[in-house]
Amino acid sequence: MIPPQLALALRDRYLLERELGRGGMATVYLAQDLKHDRPVALKVLHPEIAASLGTERFLREIRLTARLQHPHILPVFDSGAAAGQPWYTMPYVRGESLRDRLRREVQLSVETAVEITRQIALALEHAHSEGVVHRDIKPENVLLSESAQREGSTEGGCQALVADFGVARALGAAGEESLTGTGMALGTPAYMAPEQASAGQVDARTDVYALGCVLYEMLAGEPPFTGPTPQAVMAKRFAQPAPSVLIVRPGVPRTIDEAIRKAMAPVPADRFPSVARFAEALDRSSSPSAATEATSAAAILPRWKRLTRPKVAVGALAVLSLGAAATQYLTLRSPEPPARGTLLGAGILAERERLLLADFGTRQVDSGLGGVLTEAFRIDLAQSPVVTLVPPLQVAEVLARMERPDTASLDPALAREIAVREGIKAVVTGEIARAGAQYVLSAQVMAAKDGEVLTAHRVTAPDSTRLIAAVDRLSGELRASAGESLRSIDREPPLERVTTASLPALRKYSAAVRAGDHEGDSEKAITHLEQAVALDTGFAMAYRTLGMHAFNTGKLDLVFKGYSAAMQRLDRLSDRERQFTLGDYYAFVKPDLPRATTAYEAVLEDYPNDREALNNLGNVYWGLGRLSQAESLYHRALAVDSLYVQGYSNLMLIQITLKKWDQAQTTYEQAIRRLPSVPYHRVVGIKLAEQSGDYATARARARELLERFGADPGWRAEAHRHLAIVAALRGQLMEAERHLREAMSARLKAGRINQHFAEVILLASLTAAVGGEPVRAVSELERALARHPLRSLQPVDRPYLNLAAAFARAGKVDRARSLLAEYAQAGGPPYHRGGKAELELTRGHIAMAERRWPAAIARFQAAVAEAATPTFGLPDLGRAYDLGGQIDSAIAIYERYLDAPDVFDEFPFNTDSGIALELPGIYRRLGELYRQRGETEKAREYYHRFAELWKDCDPKLRPQVLQARRMAQDG
Repeated sequence: MIPPQLALALRDRYLLERELGRGGMATVYLAQDLKHDRPVALKVLHPEIAASLGTERFLREIRLTARLQHPHILPVFDSGAAAGQPWYTMPYVRGESLRDRLRREVQLSVETAVEITRQIALALEHAHSEGVVHRDIKPENVLLSESAQREGSTEGGCQALVADFGVARALGAAGEESLTGTGMALGTPAYMAPEQASAGQVDARTDVYALGCVLYEMLAGEPPFTGPTPQAVMAKRFAQPAPSVLIVRPGVPRTIDEAIRKAMAPVPADRFPSVARFAEALDRSSSPSAATEATSAAAILPRWKRLTRPKVAVGALAVLSLGAAATQYLTLRSPEPPARGTLLGAGILAERERLLLADFGTRQVDSGLGGVLTEAFRIDLAQSPVVTLVPPLQVAEVLARMERPDTASLDPALAREIAVREGIKAVVTGEIARAGAQYVLSAQVMAAKDGEVLTAHRVTAPDSTRLIAAVDRLSGELRASAGESLRSIDREPPLERVTTASLPALRKYSAAVRAGDHEGDSEKAITHLEQAVALDTGFAMAYRTLGMHAFNTGKLDLVFKGYSAAMQRLDRLSDRERQFTLGDYYAFVKPDLPRATTAYEAVLEDYPNDREALNNLGNVYWGLGRLSQAESLYHRALAVDSLYVQGYSNLMLIQITLKKWDQAQTTYEQAIRRLPSVPYHRVVGIKLAEQSGDYATARARARELLERFGADPGWRAEAHRHLAIVAALRGQLMEAERHLREAMSARLKAGRINQHFAEVILLASLTAAVGGEPVRAVSELERALARHPLRSLQPVDRPYLNLAAAFARAGKVDRARSLLAEYAQAGGPPYHRGGKAELELTRGHIAMAERRWPAAIARFQAAVAEAATPTFGLPDLGRAYDLGGQIDSAIAIYERYLDAPDVFDEFPFNTDSGIALELPGIYRRLGELYRQRGETEKAREYYHRFAELWKDCDPKLRPQVLQARRMAQDG
């Protein structure tokens, strides 16, 4: 809306047509220059900013800087003051801003990004020569003109124009201290240099820093530093060095990455002294010779620690990886050329050649020993940086296509058959045999196509206590013959140190790997792992694997036990395994996402295509709000392994979060086609249909899950839960209750009491909030507590906060307070369900039940601020504003909830269960609120949405639908 007083004051010179945009300091309008008969962009400072700067001084500085004339600078045409507000005009550019283009494309080609940067640098260099520092270089201030066809334009005929040069000096000279007093900063946190943020001296190097940030974003898809608040972003900038763009996009030339990080050096003296020098470095990088020089992050990041191969890598936060060491790809560039006479040196194998490891055979020994030594050999061989082991999951998928059981013994003949089918050049086979008191271990690499032995090795062990050391020697000889340097092999810790010197403990560990990786049975794996660590209390790898499987089964006490024990035994892990342990621990046991980021990035320094490291870092980036970068990492993980279960799950989830419905559907179809036996992908497919509003498809997919996988009580419960959610969304509460009771029964059969409570809480919340039966809701909750007292659960599994919130929603405040007191008495178990956001949300529900609207608003605001997901607590905050009489705020929050991306949270009043609880009521309430404000069309829209959603609702809810239809017609 155009302010009438502004239009009146400017009527003799400009005709204001419409608002183009609004920022923290000014509003921009499209106006017609009446004197010159041309369209212009007219920018008007907000009154509070104008008052702080001083109109006369501001306009004086604008006139001085209007002399800047350059092909890549958007000039100032005119300036003045109207209705007490300073204004100035600029050309109206037909095209888009760089921000618009990044929203559309996310990542630009290297050539385009460098060319845009070069043009911005030309503009900045001219301004700097005139004594003007821009101070606010960001994608919003770079316009891409679609009409400028000239030499040096970006691809597509666009010319980059830097805007707001006319205001740069004015803001700096006229208002540095004044603006600081108003709480406004000169600059934008995502691009602001440290000295600018700390009110230090700014100069041309300040713009160099911001330009480096912009180039990073054009290549990576997100700014280099992100966070939930401006303060958090700036804290990262002071605490962390500039990240490498190669972590997200390894195809970028190394020299460009180096130039970006030099431009973003925290200390100005370490940056390029001018934007011209920055541009020169980019020009050299984008030359024909340099353009082809792409390298891994390992080649350019600090080499302070060499990392070795872990046994297991966990996908934290989103979906955990169940893979063992052989499920990981190794892609480290060999630090030294392969020696002549090796398989790599002779050209028989390529660097990082895929190898398929067959099961060890046995002669005159216990057949179970073959599996144990196969696992030990896999652990050691997987540490090699010059070969790649094919993941067991991929082998299992091939076996399924061959209609063979995935538990089939992988003897040499079967291994060769699989290798030929999958285009794998060579297989590794081995055998253990008894020779008197000694054991003889042999291994060989053979060509898959004709069985030719490419290299063979044999070692002996004097007795069973030396078998693991013998495996270590055997693997080392094979790695050396493949082409790995002896120095690389020698620096690895002994296998006994990395695993265990106890053969019985290794047997249990091998059985756990078999159960978890081949049978998908984490419960069985946990049993074996607990036995393994009982046999060797120093078995660090077993502790970490225990924590991983415990996470996947929701046994949070064991998660803490396993990872804490592994952290206390870090010296019993290889360097690389140690980094994975640190990453896992700080990702989801004791959350410290920056430290987790450092750990996973350290792995990717040497192994930039390791799928678990890519997945885990993607999960951490997701937690930090760097969604586009996380999505890119999941894509890279799938490019490494097109059968990576967690890669598909996490990519789908983040695409749903970003509301990329078509892309998520494509990923879902690929996952189902390539991995038809993975039920979790079908669960995510149900979430996709629910979140995108395709409830018929959600119901069909849930029924298909029930038909195909319903024999398992866990998947049966998931199917019934989602059938209940869809029914509740449609106002079919009786059907929803039926499905939730089926889900409760299945959870109990599976022994998952904590998940049983989640279904009870959802049913009670629907009964109270949607069905209007709070007394029955309280009865459901009390009945569940009587049958399963909280003291019967491990402390970390007791849903104190969820139950307290549910009781509060049902109006039972005393019971809610009692549970909150129990939660406080529990003393905050080390890894407790719930955190500060959930605690504030629960306190907000109690305040709501007591009709203390201001207190409820404050609690819900705190919950939203602390939450890791964008919709958490928003419906509750909107309702508190609503009941507190703050209608405009209520509408804004309700609309924000409907627009915000989300999919993934454990608190029962959010996401997939949350939409069933909140969505219909928000539609109806927005209709009522917009009707109160006289906005008839908006009211009709939301009444219609509600009526359509509940058109087949239960009879007792039908009057609400009829009333909504009348309101939609009457307006």
